[in-house]
Amino acid sequence: SVSDCDGPDWLEDVESIHDYPIDIYTDLPEEVTSPLLQMASFGELMSRCLEYATLSNLSGPTAPLMQSPSIKTIQKTGRIFRFSYEKIESIKTAARQWLPSRVIGSESRYPSTYACLAALTWAFSTVTRFGVAQKAKALRMKQLDRTDLKGVACRLLMPASWASRAFQEVSKTYAGNAVAMPEADVDFRTLSEAARSSPNDASAAGNPLGALVHRIETALATIDDEFVATRTAMFRAAPDPRVIGVRLDAAD
Repeated sequence: SVSDCDGPDWLEDVESIHDYPIDIYTDLPEEVTSPLLQMASFGELMSRCLEYATLSNLSGPTAPLMQSPSIKTIQKTGRIFRFSYEKIESIKTAARQWLPSRVIGSESRYPSTYACLAALTWAFSTVTRFGVAQKAKALRMKQLDRTDLKGVACRLLMPASWASRAFQEVSKTYAGNAVAMPEADVDFRTLSEAARSSPNDASAAGNPLGALVHRIETALATIDDEFVATRTAMFRAAPDPRVIGVRLDAAD
């Protein structure tokens, strides 16, 4: 009703709206991508963006490259997992001890809790999909030789916001999604060893969980001005944005 909007309090609320940016649409300036567009074709730019691929039809943009059965055919099971502060800290310690680097150092705030949980999810979900979970006891007893799986490559594609990582002056008033998708790669043997590692040795220097966390943090660290500019230029160079797909399986 009108009476609900009467009074000085309502007027103060209206005036406070002007404290917020009016134009929340943000795009990279043309001068950022023009050098790339002058030097490289759409195909060449696409080859630099490993998470994207060219679709054979106009089903994009960002449709999965690998088509899979409808998710209605996939059995769904829900679970809730609880991780204590101590458990997360033990994984962070394992990552710091695994390999000091420009991303993860002993005095650094890294690794993030996200990277630790992503490493656990990556390891256990992949091992389960390979059917190794049913042999967990034998694996823990080291009765099975997993060297044959060392060369099996596994990939983790991670949607992450680039707003706080690149072109911060441009994105500071942006109110929408600013999604980048860096990827981390590792062999299946590392994932299986991480999934069967004991909580008691999580802080050991050789613990494979440290390797996974490091891979994830290193991938996230690739999101910078160059990363975003290259992908923006690729989208601008596309003859039709609907030919751009994401290199993933929708069933993942």
